[in-house]
Amino acid sequence: MNERIRELELQADEWAVANYTWTPTGNNWIEVYMEKFALLIVQECIAQVDKSNYNSGDEWDKAMTCAANNIKEHFGVSE
Repeated sequence: MNERIRELELQADEWAVANYTWTPTGNNWIEVYMEKFALLIVQECIAQVDKSNYNSGDEWDKAMTCAANNIKEHFGVSE
């Protein structure tokens, strides 16, 4: 497994432990964990697209900015 994915997995686990709720019928740890893990992966993908933006104003940069924005919109991720 990619080391960065392992790091994201651990971040999601820490988040879930700190933010899940317990009820008499069970808890929502796995839902909290999966949502956070997915969010972290999407944010990592957006960061990679944004990283390729050289701010030179050419069509490639505009396309990368558009791609990052489309990913954010598609997954409902805000900064």
